[in-house]
Amino acid sequence: MQHKPLKYKNKKTIVDDIKFDSQAESLYYVRLKAQQKIGLVRHFTLQPKFILQDGFKIRGETVRQISYIADFLVTDNQGNQRVVDVKGFPSPMSKLKRAIFLNKYPELPLYWIRLKNHAWENMKGEIFDL
Repeated sequence: MQHKPLKYKNKKTIVDDIKFDSQAESLYYVRLKAQQKIGLVRHFTLQPKFILQDGFKIRGETVRQISYIADFLVTDNQGNQRVVDVKGFPSPMSKLKRAIFLNKYPELPLYWIRLKNHAWENMKGEIFDL
């Protein structure tokens, strides 16, 4: 049986019977669980979906809704929420959806992070410690 090649050569990983698209994403999940255990994180959701544009019909054609599915929606111990996406190499489509997300949901901080040299950093190369 042939397997479909991975889009960005990620290594799919399973933790707690949850399949993650990359090892880095699973490691961030483990980090969130640890933060939840010590009270830094109140709650987190996997694969939260945000509607960027509702579907519609025009001249008999159906246009599907456009959504952004992040990796995590995190609520800290003070009730503040943030959206976290673990990225390796953002695609042009993900950059476009990010721009629309930032415009539509300005109240929700969106962090694109990656694991580099055993530290989490945002896409600007700054250490991400949330």
